[in-house]
Amino acid sequence: MSATQRFVANAAIRLFQLFCALFVLTGIVQIQPLLAAIALRQSGDISISDLCWKILAVTGPLIPSVVFIAAAELLVRSIKSYKHDPARPWLSNPMWAAKHIRLSNQRPTVAILAGMLFYLGIAVPLVVATEKTPFMVFGGILGLLLFGFSRMFWLNRRWNTAELRMAEVPGVIGGPFAGVAILQQTFPAGTPFEIRLVCMETYRSDGDDDGGASPPRVAWSSTIYIDKPIPSNVPNQTWIPFSFAIPFGCHESTDWTTKTDTTTNWNLVVKLKDTPSSGEAVFSVPVYRTAQSRPNFKLDESLVAPFEVSVEAESVLRRFNMRRLALPDGREQITFSLWNGTTLKAGIGLGLASVLSVFACFWFIPNYVIAAFVAFIPSFIVFAVGYTLVEMLLWKSLIELSAEEVHCESGLAGFRRSLRTSRSPLPEAISVIDYLHEKSEWYQVEIHAAVIDKPNRLETDKAMHDATSLILLKRINNRAESEAIAEWLNSAAVLAAQGIRYDTKR
Repeated sequence: MSATQRFVANAAIRLFQLFCALFVLTGIVQIQPLLAAIALRQSGDISISDLCWKILAVTGPLIPSVVFIAAAELLVRSIKSYKHDPARPWLSNPMWAAKHIRLSNQRPTVAILAGMLFYLGIAVPLVVATEKTPFMVFGGILGLLLFGFSRMFWLNRRWNTAELRMAEVPGVIGGPFAGVAILQQTFPAGTPFEIRLVCMETYRSDGDDDGGASPPRVAWSSTIYIDKPIPSNVPNQTWIPFSFAIPFGCHESTDWTTKTDTTTNWNLVVKLKDTPSSGEAVFSVPVYRTAQSRPNFKLDESLVAPFEVSVEAESVLRRFNMRRLALPDGREQITFSLWNGTTLKAGIGLGLASVLSVFACFWFIPNYVIAAFVAFIPSFIVFAVGYTLVEMLLWKSLIELSAEEVHCESGLAGFRRSLRTSRSPLPEAISVIDYLHEKSEWYQVEIHAAVIDKPNRLETDKAMHDATSLILLKRINNRAESEAIAEWLNSAAVLAAQGIRYDTKR
């Protein structure tokens, strides 16, 4: 922002604060009538409703104007001039330049306090003054929501004071991004942490500033799990190391001074593994293309490997109900499924509740159009739960290993795809991205091989269509688990080719 732009912005904000000050004076003028009304209420000469209207005459103009003046002052402080080399835009942020990012509770604290002032000073007196049941119900719901946000902030208060020390700035596209996240509390030994580097992109519908922006989407992400933090001599601190390799094809962080149709933001998210309700620390980090960017960069994973959660492929595969059988003709068969008893119970419960909600909409709402509109969300839940349960019950995959070939099948019953290939060359299992979301990611393991056409195929195989690749396992929680499974499968194929049989007693 240029000096002229800063001057105009500061002048506009000061004029706005002056305008708000007029309302502050309006509220102060009404304090004397409020004190008189309080005295009358003590003697029983006026009702609670009349007293609340006097309270609103003070709080109505006073609270919003004070909050707006404070918010404008924070905005003035944020309008700063940063001088930096245009070739190094990450130096425009002082914390990025210092390789040290500190989170703060200041903003959420101010927001919660402002919400409390509005609720207690305006909403509650207005509800009491109107003496209307709908207003009272609305005021109660508003209070519960405010309590929920306050509780969320309280649970997240320590995560909001976390720090990030970066090894080098910036993170390099086609290079590394490494450092240490510092949490201001201690955890029991062996506590697993999830560290995720995610690239979020937002597109504008056209090139100008007035164009509408699309919802942010995840362009790339990677997650690691750490359960052995770096020993720290500082009390009440946990030091969590991380290291990522950023693909060469990613977009760099969008500089706030640059106008572009695509806005790219990189965030490093640190939280406890598998406990989303405990809070998280989110750092906005610099990622740029530099002279060190390389399309063939390989990360030295040995730096962080000693701190990572160890992954055993067979323990992960037990979640997929892996079974290993010795068939009568001497072949080995390995099967997998998505069956999960806990998911089945939860799905049935949620599905029944959603079905009852849909039925209640059409039973109690006489207008079918309105009933259909209200029932849309529970109907969607019924569909989603039904699809999940059907997939869980009917989806299955298998590998059959013999001395001559490898036979794989995968999919829903009646629609499964098959893959047959010889031992030379061996089929390859690879880990690939299945689904990316702002808060999570799923991976899948695919089998890739060439097809052998067998004219004497069994009748049951004729309904299946051959493929050069198929999805063997899906809905895998993270890259480390999917890569461990892929490595295990590749090793299993090699062992079978050498005539080594599996232990079928397990």
